[in-house]
Amino acid sequence: MKKYSLLLCYGCFSFVLNAQTIFNTTYNFSQIDNATSIIKTQDNNFVVGISTQLQPNTSYILKLDALGDTLWQKKITNFVVRSLAEQTNGSLILTGVANDSTFTEGALMSLTALGDSLWKKKFGNRDANILNKVKIAPSGNIFVMGFTHSYPNPSDSTDANGWLIKTDNLGNVIYDKQFNIGKNADIFMDIHIKTDESTYVIGYTSQVSQQVSPLTGLIVHFNTNGDTLFTQQQPNTSILYAIAETSDTNFILVGTTKVNGKDKGLVTKITPQAIPIWQKSYARDTNNYDFRVVAPFNSNTYLVGGTDYDLTQNPIKKRVRFIVLNALGDSLWSQQYSHTGGNTENSLFSMTLNNNGGFVFSGNSWVFPQQNAWVVSVDSIDCVNYVNGCQTVGVEEILNLEQETLNFLLYPNPNNGSFTIRLTHPIAIGFVSEEVSIEVYDVFGKQIHYTTTNTSTEIQLDLGNVPKGFYLVSITTKKQKEIKKIVVE
Repeated sequence: MKKYSLLLCYGCFSFVLNAQTIFNTTYNFSQIDNATSIIKTQDNNFVVGISTQLQPNTSYILKLDALGDTLWQKKITNFVVRSLAEQTNGSLILTGVANDSTFTEGALMSLTALGDSLWKKKFGNRDANILNKVKIAPSGNIFVMGFTHSYPNPSDSTDANGWLIKTDNLGNVIYDKQFNIGKNADIFMDIHIKTDESTYVIGYTSQVSQQVSPLTGLIVHFNTNGDTLFTQQQPNTSILYAIAETSDTNFILVGTTKVNGKDKGLVTKITPQAIPIWQKSYARDTNNYDFRVVAPFNSNTYLVGGTDYDLTQNPIKKRVRFIVLNALGDSLWSQQYSHTGGNTENSLFSMTLNNNGGFVFSGNSWVFPQQNAWVVSVDSIDCVNYVNGCQTVGVEEILNLEQETLNFLLYPNPNNGSFTIRLTHPIAIGFVSEEVSIEVYDVFGKQIHYTTTNTSTEIQLDLGNVPKGFYLVSITTKKQKEIKKIVVE
């Protein structure tokens, strides 16, 4: 590894599998460091953003080559990096937080391809303002989002507003939009930009005035001017962390869902109208799990990553897990990762795909009281065939996601708007007493029917004089959910 006076690299190692290199590296600048974002650059290298505990607030930006060697590093003060993106000319865009003397500002910054500062913009005028994610449209326009307390009228609320800002390639504001559902705190976590520069923004909403009320996943669709087209609070979700468009122009969302007071990792596919197509969750025990990242992978598959635990340790230790899903959300491959195993614990923040059929991710690795930034490059997932190699950075384990579904039948289908639902789940046949919600949505996401039942095995529904076309029927309990399509002729 190349040596730098400011960089301490613990446990750095690399090895080669089938002509592909894997590296598993930690970086130390302070007692608490996080590799919050990593991107692959146009020259097939990587740039990683690392936040530190140093004061004044300090971040480091490192450029790594394909072997994990450091090409350059830059120190940035009065800035906490949260997300990175690259412009077509190779310059870098950073977003995060800058601290004024009395409040926290959302910050947007540009660096040259060599890491030298070009410009810096700050947003917000009071309290806490944080920009969580940056994405760049093909036009070069920059989209950043997060949350703000800087309301047009400071007396409006004490809760956070979701925040979406669009600028040109020099950081000049095109629009600056705030979003709020009533008195809720609304936090934006990720964004997808369509070709017309309309956007889908996801995150979560919370009725903070109730203090302990649950979080609910949130999807907001904005038009090209930043005006809200629709808002959808996703059922059976707590937080939505990441979004990716699928080859059939639908979307995959990942995050958490709350079951019996514990978080499970959530993966759901939705239509452009935010109608759920399928939803699945993951947990191996009673600990809290989540999924933080998602990306389209090979041939209608998706790579998702998030929190896992090493159940062989006593006490158990937090790890990172990646799973490859097929188009229906079934797991094809799964692997757990840590820095050195044993007593270390690990968290995931960011991931980017690599040209070798693998991926690179960043987060942290810690043994109390030291927390280091952590970056791992993984060979093509075919490396699961190389037991010695893959076991070094990950524990090979094939597993299935839990499918939170109810069994039910719809007939006749197609129909004239009148049909029968037959429940075959234990709830329906009297072994369990639990309310079942039945909802019907049109293709635009409008709810056209809602009813509840406890023990009926057969339910007759008549949608009335609805237009011909496709409709989605959703059956939901406290723990389970299934959605099926009907055709009205």
